[in-house]
Amino acid sequence: MTEHNRIPARQIIVYGDCWPVTIAVAHLVRRFLPSCNCETAYRLPVLLQQLRRKPEAILILCLRPREHLFLFYSLRQILPDYPVMIISDELFFSDRVVLKVYGGIPALLEQELAEILIRGRRGEQWAGAHACAGQESWTPFCYLRLR
Repeated sequence: MTEHNRIPARQIIVYGDCWPVTIAVAHLVRRFLPSCNCETAYRLPVLLQQLRRKPEAILILCLRPREHLFLFYSLRQILPDYPVMIISDELFFSDRVVLKVYGGIPALLEQELAEILIRGRRGEQWAGAHACAGQESWTPFCYLRLR
């Protein structure tokens, strides 16, 4: 799930078990990547339907990995090597183990996302900015373009 082309993302699906976080992340995606088509999903059947309709989409999961092993198993069986990113309020060792087992899925804490947005508004660089060098515009999601 970790090696993908460098073509900018055109479609992003945001899935989560907490609707305020899911809506907030979808809003940020739409704001920072206005050329992308961003959809949200809250139930597994809807998510799988969206993924089948948009095989080129990047998937952002707003959840705690340790609480959703079945979801990771389902995605791994149906869509191997699919580009996925996690945004979570906390990441324990068990979460990192799950992410490693399912292909080294990148993760970002909600607090880190907030810091990136604050620094971006101030015009400051954030710690991961070097990964986005050469991108046409700064966004907190620019490394999605590298996935």
